Amino acid sequence: MIVSVGEILVDMVKQGMEGFVPHLGGAPFNVAVGASRCGAKTAFCGTVGNDLWGDYIVKEVLSFGVDSRIAKVDRATTMAFVTIDKGERSFGFMRSDGADSYLDVEMINGLIKQGDIVHLGSLPLSCKVGQERIEEIIRRAKAKGSKLSFDVNLREGVWANETEMIDKTLQVVRACDYVKLNEEEWNRLCPEMERIVEEYPDKAVVVTLGEEGSMLYKDGYQSYVPADKVEAVDTTGAGDAFWGSMLADLDRWQGKYPPTHEDLIPMMENATRAGANAVKHFGAI
Repeated sequence: MIVSVGEILVDMVKQGMEGFVPHLGGAPFNVAVGASRCGAKTAFCGTVGNDLWGDYIVKEVLSFGVDSRIAKVDRATTMAFVTIDKGERSFGFMRSDGADSYLDVEMINGLIKQGDIVHLGSLPLSCKVGQERIEEIIRRAKAKGSKLSFDVNLREGVWANETEMIDKTLQVVRACDYVKLNEEEWNRLCPEMERIVEEYPDKAVVVTLGEEGSMLYKDGYQSYVPADKVEAVDTTGAGDAFWGSMLADLDRWQGKYPPTHEDLIPMMENATRAGANAVKHFGAI
C-alpha cells in the first residue's frame, strides 16, 4: 500500500469569466488519487483548518476513492491561487502558520504500519513544526522498513529564506528512496543533486522535463524518456499524475528484488502517459 502524507488544500484556479473556481489540491493528495486511479491501494493523511475551507476539503475527499484521514486544527486551511497562461500554471499561496504543517504523527503512524511506500509532500517542511513531524515520520517509516518517496516541489513563497528551503529539502532527498523534481528544481539544487546521485546510486531520482519527457538517474546510469505531444489545457496536476503512476508501479514491485535502472524505464513510460492525460482538463485531479 502507498501512504501519502502532507498538504491538502484548496486550489483556486482562474477559469476565464468564471473567475477563481475552487478545486481540491495539494500534491501529496493528488499523488494518492493518481496512484489509486492506476490500481494501487492508497491512503492519505493530512491536516486542514477548523474553518469553512477545511469543511469543504473533508467533504470533497469522499468522492475520490482514497482512504483519507484528515485531522483538523485551529489554524487556517492552506489555499493556492493558480493562474494559467497557454496551459502553463503560476502559483500564489495564502498561508500563514498553515494547518498543513500540523501533521498528526500518531494517526499517520497507524497507516505507516501498513504502508510499503510512504510518500512525503514538501509544504510542511517550510516551518519548524512541520520539519519536526516530517523527520519523525521518516524515522518511523524507516524503522518499519517502508520505502520513502519525496516530491521536491519548491515553493519559495512559503519559506522564510532560500537557504533553509534548500537545506531542508536536500535533507529529505537524502533520506528517501524515490525522488521526483522538475528541471527547474534540479538546476536550483545542483551541484548538490549531482553529488547525491553519485553518492547514493541505489536512489531513484526522476527529473520531469514537461512536454519534453523525463530523465532517470539510477545505479550510475542516466536515461531519457520522451513524451508524446498533447494539447495542454492546464498543467497543474501533470507532475502529480506522473508520480502517482510511478508509485503505483513501484508498489506492485514490492516484495521482488529492488528495481534496477532498466526495470524503472517501463514505469516511467507509463507515468509519462499518465502525466500527458492529466493536462487535458482543468484542475490538478
